[in-house]
Amino acid sequence: MLVIKWSTHIYSDSALVILQKIFLDKKKFTIWEKTNILSGYYIVHYLSGQHRFSTSEESIIEILDNEISYAKDLIISDLRKEFDEFLHDKKEQQQQYQTMAIIYYQTEMKICFFGLKTQVNLAKKQLKMLINKHRMRTIGLELDSKQVSVD
Repeated sequence: MLVIKWSTHIYSDSALVILQKIFLDKKKFTIWEKTNILSGYYIVHYLSGQHRFSTSEESIIEILDNEISYAKDLIISDLRKEFDEFLHDKKEQQQQYQTMAIIYYQTEMKICFFGLKTQVNLAKKQLKMLINKHRMRTIGLELDSKQVSVD
């Protein structure tokens, strides 16, 4: 039994689906479960030995440490339309590849990404660009309105 360091912070069942898919793609037969939906931790079951589908604790830890990432509580504000488009695109990718999950807290305007590091890092970078683009537009509008009020 392995206890996963970020497991008590992910409340979405979609993380389990992503874990299963990533390990299946790696030809590692694992079964993941969470002991309690809100405050539990993840347990991974796996076959050891010399079987075709066997794996080791070391290889599971290596995949978790090197290939899986969890970006937690990225705050979104004042980006409703663009954020909805961004979220829609990411959800389509999520359905197609099933190697990254998006956990979105609409009431708190927070988002989390869980999955392959390459996809999580790309999503974080794209979200940051979206936020910076919005900030630049806001600054430009504020400057324009100041100029208009001065004239």
